Amino acid sequence: FLLGIADFSRLDQRKAVTRLELLQSPAKHEVVCTVPITEVSKIKDNGFFGGCGFVSDSMMIKICQAAGMSDNESKDRVALQVRILIPRMGLCKGVLMRKMIKSGPQILLP
Repeated sequence: FLLGIADFSRLDQRKAVTRLELLQSPAKHEVVCTVPITEVSKIKDNGFFGGCGFVSDSMMIKICQAAGMSDNESKDRVALQVRILIPRMGLCKGVLMRKMIKSGPQILLP
């Protein structure tokens, strides 16, 4: 089962445990959003992003509204703390900053 989520066999035991804990860490708003893989892309982090990813305006609003936030709260939000699970890509925990993305994938992960 776990190999369908990420390649845990390549991680040392301590790192694997840490990654699995991401699935259980608490959040203020627990929301499950299904996003097509075509809307997610990896970007090269040259040290400028500090591990932060980016999310488009429209995707930010969609996620915030799924969390029960009002239109005003959704429009005012500049960042989201997220846990992202992508089968065969792995688990990510971090921050997505709002960014104007005109075309292509709407979520960019370092």
